[in-house]
Amino acid sequence: MNQNPNDFDNNQFLNSSSLQSNQIDNLSPAEREAVKKKAKRWFIILLIVGLTLGGIVAVGVVKILNELGLTNKPDQPVFQINK
Repeated sequence: MNQNPNDFDNNQFLNSSSLQSNQIDNLSPAEREAVKKKAKRWFIILLIVGLTLGGIVAVGVVKILNELGLTNKPDQPVFQINK
């Protein structure tokens, strides 16, 4: 069982965040504000899209449950308690 040790220090994928951090440090304050504004706008857009799709799916599930009669009271009791 000859396994090479994991070399995390030289892994480009794991260390890519440090490269991005250096790129952000090199931005001017105006560019930083523009990046923040763009990120905030995308966050709000994605949030609204997610909430809208979630609402549509929820309404669809409720309609299907009602259509199939899964929300009605059962005709017979599931458990019968003997007194």
